Formats: sequence, structure tokens, C-alpha cells
Amino acid sequence: MNINLNYREETKNQPTNSELTLDYILYAVSQKYADGLEGQLRRICGRIQRKLDEAIEKKKNSVEFETAEIEFIKKAFNEAKFPPHLAKFVIMLEDEIDKIK
Repeated sequence: MNINLNYREETKNQPTNSELTLDYILYAVSQKYADGLEGQLRRICGRIQRKLDEAIEKKKNSVEFETAEIEFIKKAFNEAKFPPHLAKFVIMLEDEIDKIK
């Protein structure tokens, strides 16, 4: 999955587009699982975070997710509520997520 989406022009002292992708995914997960994660869901979320952190650190533009990780992300986005001012950015990420089979 491409994580370096063109949300905005990147500048110094601001999060990169890849970091924003991580933030939006974690925001969606926090919305869906407001009471926290347990067991297998916590493990899946942790793997997603590690993969994204590693890609950001190594300046990679994409991440390969396992089927369980993709389904986890899709479920989170299906139920997450984002503030209206983020809609135009989140839609870009949702479109990228929808491309994953």
C-alpha cells in the first residue's frame, strides 16, 4: 500500500505525508476501538504500527500488509468519525485502502 500520499507539499518541521498516513490510521483505530484493544487485535495493530514506523524511518513509500492487517484497517475506517476539516485528506487514504484486495 502506498503510504506517501500527496496530502500536501512537505515542508520542514511538519509531519511527512507518510507520518500523516500513520496518524490517520491510528486515529481511525482509536475511534473504532475507543475502549482499547485486546489480544489478537492489539497484536495486529502493533504489527501495523511497526511496519509503518519502519517504512517512515527508512523513507519507503509503501508497506506490504497481511490480509488480517488490511481487514483491520478497513474495518477501522468503515466506522471511524473524522473531523470535517480532514475529510479531503482521509478520502485519499480511503481510496488507497480500497485498492488493496
